[in-house]
Amino acid sequence: MFTGIIEEVGKIKKIEYDGEGRKLIVEAHKIMSDIKQGESIALDGVCLTVESWGKDFFVVYVMPETMKKTGFLNLKVGQLINLEKALPLNGRLGGHFVQGHVDTTGTITQIIPDSKAKIIKISIPFEWNKYLVPKGSISINGISLTIIEAEKDFFTVSIIPHTQNITNIGNKKIHDTVNIEFDILAKHIVKLVTPMVSSGLTLDKIKEMGIR
Repeated sequence: MFTGIIEEVGKIKKIEYDGEGRKLIVEAHKIMSDIKQGESIALDGVCLTVESWGKDFFVVYVMPETMKKTGFLNLKVGQLINLEKALPLNGRLGGHFVQGHVDTTGTITQIIPDSKAKIIKISIPFEWNKYLVPKGSISINGISLTIIEAEKDFFTVSIIPHTQNITNIGNKKIHDTVNIEFDILAKHIVKLVTPMVSSGLTLDKIKEMGIR
């Protein structure tokens, strides 16, 4: 489990191809002080397992299914990548619950200056819009952000200067692909409510049952 609070921006040092999978060698510094083999770490919001490490790098393997579900097919050597280690049980939840299980990718279609902040518009496949809630949480490249607008096939978020400076979102451009994980609470609610709506349950019927 993660929080969407990025600890460090690392750099892709090397990519080794293994069929449809990839082995990534990632340069990092801040998070290396207590890194361990087998622990989980989020790279641009994707939960991966540390296989090995050195003084200023660590190695993870990306399986083919993860390559298909994320924007990792576009990764290049030298690319900056957001890093977050797993949340300890006694840690502070500064963002929201992020599993590191990317649901889909989105495309940046517009970047609008808003004083010192930036409003970023991201298009998504229509089938995912049921998880979009204005003022709700969403993870973009592993960053915990708040949705501003939520429409049929896009949403917007505001990126404050601090977030631009300490993550890779400040370097993104129009047409870039980003990893998206929707709020786990929203997904559970939709899962519970959908069968009720499909069965014809209405607000009037709910009131008749004495539920207010």
